[in-house]
Amino acid sequence: MTVAPVSVVIPCYQCAATIARAVASVAGQTMRPAEVILVEDGSGDETLEVVQQVQRDYQPPGGEPWVRVISLGRNRGPSAARNTGWDAATQPYVAFLDADDSWHPQKIAIQYGWMGHHPEVALTSHRVGMVRGGAADVVLPSNYRVWRVGRFHLLLSNHFITPTVMLKRSLRHRFRSGQHYAEDYRLWLYLIFSGFPAYKIELKLAFLHKFNYGAGGLSSHMWKIQRFEQENFTTMWKEGYISRPALRLPEPFRS
Repeated sequence: MTVAPVSVVIPCYQCAATIARAVASVAGQTMRPAEVILVEDGSGDETLEVVQQVQRDYQPPGGEPWVRVISLGRNRGPSAARNTGWDAATQPYVAFLDADDSWHPQKIAIQYGWMGHHPEVALTSHRVGMVRGGAADVVLPSNYRVWRVGRFHLLLSNHFITPTVMLKRSLRHRFRSGQHYAEDYRLWLYLIFSGFPAYKIELKLAFLHKFNYGAGGLSSHMWKIQRFEQENFTTMWKEGYISRPALRLPEPFRS
């Protein structure tokens, strides 16, 4: 099997019931990433024991561990967990997955394959599907669009859901630790407004098993998300990232 030079980072907080499914979706890739980094974020329950068992389940005989486990000891939040995994990554590309989500088997092959042919691109994303219960069975179309997400696009809407993102490890910007809402959006804004090229693949290559809208999803706190989004814009305006020249018309689609 061809191995992709990709490190997969999964923050783990009270995810004992779902982490095995997430890692199984990574192990089931047609092009397997070089390593998986599970960052246990001080769950205070059985999560650490479960992720250590997952590590043992995928331990190759006599070889280096494919799954690495990092324990933060205390809860520091998903941004700190992702940053810790990102900093520990050994591969030139990093992909993020959440512990309660999963990937299509061709996700790495398609996304890394495209980025490998476009080395000037700093980060990519793709579409997501919503799944209730078990794994998704999705047949991908043979033709699909890949387009550049410009500054104007990103100001209008966040096109980068974290479990869809693959980026270059060498990027210096990081998730803002301590910000619990729209912290991922903040990172994408800083990267794109710093001039790093970003693209979106119009394929559903990730699946969210916990619906964002409804009593159980994060979007029950939509007003907090909107407040932090506004704070992101205000901070970037004060720092000079956002200005009138930056708000030019959308860049044309590119396939």
